[in-house]
Amino acid sequence: MTFARGCVIAAVLTAIGGTACHQPAAPVEQGPVAEEVRRLTHPQRVIVLPFTKPKSFDSDPVPDGVEVTLRVVDVMNDPVKAWGTFRFELFERRPASGDPRGERLQNWAKTIGIVDDQVNYWDRVTQTYRFPLGWEGRPLEPERTYVLDVLFAPPEGDRIIADPYEFKFSVDVEAMRAAAQAEKGS
Repeated sequence: MTFARGCVIAAVLTAIGGTACHQPAAPVEQGPVAEEVRRLTHPQRVIVLPFTKPKSFDSDPVPDGVEVTLRVVDVMNDPVKAWGTFRFELFERRPASGDPRGERLQNWAKTIGIVDDQVNYWDRVTQTYRFPLGWEGRPLEPERTYVLDVLFAPPEGDRIIADPYEFKFSVDVEAMRAAAQAEKGS
């Protein structure tokens, strides 16, 4: 029997529902139950990313807040979207101490409860959340280090506390001078 003839016979047998070698179908494995799916796909950890820093939210170079960039991950460390409330606390860093948190300078809460909140804070490209947090009262002092704490409270389940994030607030002196000169010229 030639190869072509064998292919034709195999095709005809397959078309009418038979095969030369009939094997029983492999048993279908049961997937995870609903509770296991929820555990696997819900937020397990919040990571403050190094893009978090003081930022100007208007046209001048003087920072008037902190932009916090977070990644929320599931049990497999894959990025996931989150629903719930993020709480942020900013502290002065206390040097040479077991607890680096000094005086609390600011606190904020941002809730993601509707689709518009996801649209406002979620960055599809980086799969991160970006929260612009403006501050009130005295501004941050340059050349000092600060500690940011982030807590996430989902509507159900345990709260998630991110590792404390420390950053130094360094000022771009040249940009500040250029902005001051431009303002004088106006």
